[in-house]
Amino acid sequence: MSKPAPRSSEEILQAARDLVPVLRERAAQTEKSRRMLLQTFEDIQRASLLHIFKPRRYGGFEMGLEEYVGTTMELARGDVATSWAYSLLCEHNIFVSLFPLEAQEDIWGNDSYACIAASITHAGSALATRVPGGFRLSGKFGFASGSDCAQWLMIAAMAEPGPGEGEEPVHRYFLLPIADVTPVDDWFTLGMRGTGSHSWVIDDAFIPEHRTTVAADLVSGRRAPESHPTFDLIQYGRAPITTFVVSGPVAGMAQGAVDRFAEIAASASRNRAGRLADSDIAQILLSESAAEAFSATSLIALGARDQMAVVRTREPMPQQLQQRVARDSAYVGVLAQRCIDRLHRVLGSQAVFEGHPLGQALRDVHTAVAQVGMNWERIGPQYGKFLMGAESPLE
Repeated sequence: MSKPAPRSSEEILQAARDLVPVLRERAAQTEKSRRMLLQTFEDIQRASLLHIFKPRRYGGFEMGLEEYVGTTMELARGDVATSWAYSLLCEHNIFVSLFPLEAQEDIWGNDSYACIAASITHAGSALATRVPGGFRLSGKFGFASGSDCAQWLMIAAMAEPGPGEGEEPVHRYFLLPIADVTPVDDWFTLGMRGTGSHSWVIDDAFIPEHRTTVAADLVSGRRAPESHPTFDLIQYGRAPITTFVVSGPVAGMAQGAVDRFAEIAASASRNRAGRLADSDIAQILLSESAAEAFSATSLIALGARDQMAVVRTREPMPQQLQQRVARDSAYVGVLAQRCIDRLHRVLGSQAVFEGHPLGQALRDVHTAVAQVGMNWERIGPQYGKFLMGAESPLE
């Protein structure tokens, strides 16, 4: 595969919807495998879903946040772990679009389907040393979701400063071929097992200068390359995307749990109590969870729409909008957890067995909301301070 045929926004979203029943069937196997299944990754690539955030120069569609969150929420209705890994792999295409053009050519010049995973959560555990022509780097790097499907790995590390960078280590991102790193089988978790977010070890690898960039430049987009003049989103760097990377899959997971519960309840019985679907209690509790799932997906869709409206103008992103979207993205975790906890409780003992979809959803949502961007106790106070006029920079 070299470059995909152009696709409309609706075609992309429909392709994601078409994968929902397939992902459902594979969800238990994905969890057992502790990684995105190869056949699932191939289905995603055939549907060109990873091209929505790639530059047109490399066969990409240069789409926006609406298509991105719509796709992640649809995929999560089938399997949230797959959606989570997809969401991150897709975001990384924005990252690479902000690297020097020579690095982009290394990755996509001969194959626009090349895929990049990343470990950028903890940058302080290793120090890249400067050498002629680039850097040398060693260390162990974790939480690289979807990396078993990738050809490249992006790493965050502190680096020795260069000319004009002062005396303190500089936070940088580095790109390495996956062949230059060694996998570590350490992804044993409560939930989200199918994301394959295991660690990688780098042993004195050389990274040429053009395959590295200062993290602050990438996050802000202030050095967006002139080679992609029509790609509105990269002019803002990573910032508009960050809050949706995990909140989109989590919102879609809540809707998927509601869908599955309704199907199960339609034929389930509760011993001598009769059909679950005939229970007034089950009906009202399902309605409550359905309202929470709808609220979660609506908050994400609305935030994506409003931020993308600003992106298309290329005007500065209003602080009020940034604060609101960060608040809503974290609150989605609260809604999803309430929604799924309630549905699991209503099903009772049948949902405690290995392989039950609501049991898997319960493990997944409690693992997902442990992610720092979903931490309501951290994000909620920031918005409260903002409303009251106190100092509240987004962290």
